[in-house]
Amino acid sequence: MVNTSETVTRTNISYADECPYLTDEDEEVRNSRYSNSEQYNWDARTQGLIMSSFFYAYFVTVLTGGYIAKNFGAKRVFGGGVLLTSVLTLLTPAAVRWGTIPFIVARALEGVGEGLTYPSMNTMVSRWAPKLERSRISSAVFSGCPLGTVVSLSVSGWLCGLDFLGGWPAVFYVFGTFGCIWFTLWCIFIYDSPDIHPDISEEELSLYYQTEDDKVSHMDFDVPWKKILTSVPMLGLLIGHIGVYFGLTILMTEIPNYLNAVLHFGVEAVRSLVLQIRITPKNNNLLTRLISGAIVY
Repeated sequence: MVNTSETVTRTNISYADECPYLTDEDEEVRNSRYSNSEQYNWDARTQGLIMSSFFYAYFVTVLTGGYIAKNFGAKRVFGGGVLLTSVLTLLTPAAVRWGTIPFIVARALEGVGEGLTYPSMNTMVSRWAPKLERSRISSAVFSGCPLGTVVSLSVSGWLCGLDFLGGWPAVFYVFGTFGCIWFTLWCIFIYDSPDIHPDISEEELSLYYQTEDDKVSHMDFDVPWKKILTSVPMLGLLIGHIGVYFGLTILMTEIPNYLNAVLHFGVEAVRSLVLQIRITPKNNNLLTRLISGAIVY
C-alpha cells in the first residue's frame, strides 16, 4: 500500500480540489486502517512507472498472440499466459518487498502473459464456434472480462480491509491461487478443437461442420494483410477500439488513486460504503456526493 498518511491527517483542512470524507469513519479508525498495512513511500513518478509497467510488453504479445496460438495451440498459449500471470501475482507481495525494480519487472512479465489471452481466445473461438455462431459465442465469452473486473474490484477492496494474510497482500494471494486452480481445470477439460476432443461423437461433429463453408473456414490459408490494413471499415474499428480501450485502461488504473486522494475514499472502505447505502436521505446524500465528485473531477 502506498503511504497515504499525509492524506489521512488532513481531516480538518479544506482544499478546492478535494472532497470531504464520504464515510463516517473517525480519524482514529482511519489511521488504524492504514497503519495495519505495509506502507511504501512512492512518489507520483514511481507510482506511474509501476502502474504503467504492466503495459511495457503487453502490446507485443497482443499483436503476436494470435500467431503464437495458431502455431503452438490456443490451449497451451492461453493457459500458459494465465499461469504466468497467476504465479507472478502470487509473488507480487514478495517482489514489492524486494524493491521497486523487481516489482516493475514482475508487473511487466504479467503483461506478457496477459497479452496472450485475448488473441489466443479468439483463436480458440474460431476453432470451436460454427461460422454463423461466432459473434454470439464471442460475446458470451468476452463478457466474462468486465463481469470479472466488477467482482474482483469489489472483492479486492473487501480483502484489503481484513487482517487476513496481512491486508492488501491477500488480494494477490487469493486471486493468484484461483488462477492456478483455473489452470489445472483448463488443462484437464479443454481441447484445442472439436476434432481431437475424446467425448465428441460423429453426430456432434456433423452438426458442427454443417456445410463445406464451415470446413473451409477452419482451414489454413494465406492472410490478405494488404487488403486488411487498407480496409477503411477495419481501420475505423481499430481506431475506435484503441480509443475505448485507452479510456477504459486509464479509468481502471487511476480510479483507485482518485478515490483515495481526492474523495478520501480508500479501496478498503468499499464494504462500508455498500453497507451505508440505503434508501434514506442521509445515504442518498452520500451517494450524490460520490457521483458529483467524480463528475467534477
